[in-house]
Amino acid sequence: WFIFITMTTVGYGDISPDTNFGRFFSVLACFLGILLASLITATLNVLLRFTPAEDSGIHVMYREMARIKMKEHAADIICLWWRRRRGGRLSRMQMRPDVMHELTTKFNRERNKSNVEVDDLVSMSVKIEKIYHMTRSAELNINRVTAELWGPEATWEEEDGDSATAVDARD
Repeated sequence: WFIFITMTTVGYGDISPDTNFGRFFSVLACFLGILLASLITATLNVLLRFTPAEDSGIHVMYREMARIKMKEHAADIICLWWRRRRGGRLSRMQMRPDVMHELTTKFNRERNKSNVEVDDLVSMSVKIEKIYHMTRSAELNINRVTAELWGPEATWEEEDGDSATAVDARD
């Protein structure tokens, strides 16, 4: 009972160890309880975290919802403008002088939310991999052009890590 209460960090204090051996195991039980609680918390955090693909999907859904709201606000702005222009019947809210400004502000807010690019929504590892493939493709193209200009004996070498120049193997 004492070990269970100690490991769950409740610690009623109704039972306590009297010997050094018991105190040692009590301290050990305290540390194991803290370790067990932190491991459970960390495991749940990892299990409940979205994968990069899920996170991107959620952001795409938010962007699409913002586009839908943006269209609704645009329709409200056009309807209000048309009713005011034609002198049609307006509700109390539509008669307020600042309602057009409010609708325009809402429209602009949703437009900013919907302008997020899909490339901005992917995870960092996907971006790094994309940059790696682009760099590798550029390197292969440079080697191909070098071989065409200086022949197959030419190699591509870096000087001091700053710039790269074509070096003819015959020199």
